[in-house]
Amino acid sequence: MVHTGSKTKNLNRDKITDAAIAAFAVNPEATVAEIAEAAGIVRRTVYGHFPTRHDLIIGIVERAAQELIDALPSPEDIPDEPDVALALLELCNWPVGDRYRALLGVGRRELGDQRILDMISGARQLTLDVVERGQARALFNRRVTADTIVAVSEAASLALLDDTHRVDGTITATIAADIALSLAGVDTARRADAIRSAEIIWNGISTTDS
Repeated sequence: MVHTGSKTKNLNRDKITDAAIAAFAVNPEATVAEIAEAAGIVRRTVYGHFPTRHDLIIGIVERAAQELIDALPSPEDIPDEPDVALALLELCNWPVGDRYRALLGVGRRELGDQRILDMISGARQLTLDVVERGQARALFNRRVTADTIVAVSEAASLALLDDTHRVDGTITATIAADIALSLAGVDTARRADAIRSAEIIWNGISTTDS
């Protein structure tokens, strides 16, 4: 049984984070008072969930991290081909990152890139496994470690999201997947084939979830 008080508390928390995401998209310097007003609640309620603006930003990043984990395909949906698998992971993650991209300027300034990367690293081991499999099959670059490829890819994703925040619509999930495969050392022709295969799987997953 879910107590009414707990349900209301969770609804308020979600309302606050939704309002904060929208507010930061318009004004990265939005105050707690402005966020409370946008959420239709009093500041005291915001402070009950997030004692400081800094805590609110951390709360949003934590929510993004959970959504990234939830967006991951199930093991049976991950293809055996490492290049298709890597493209699929990027396609699945991109919509979540795109939703939270407005937070990047605020979050990166207040938390730093590494803190954000650490907080959204739930998919890192899965990506590492895919990259290591690709290296073992000589599909991916073996001159650097799998950890390095994943770290560079994560940093590139942040940069891409930051860029599409400044120029809406110029970066898509497909472009992000292409760049991830390029960083792994996959040639142009194979990248295109891998992304097409991944998009078929991704569309099937999206249809099932909707």
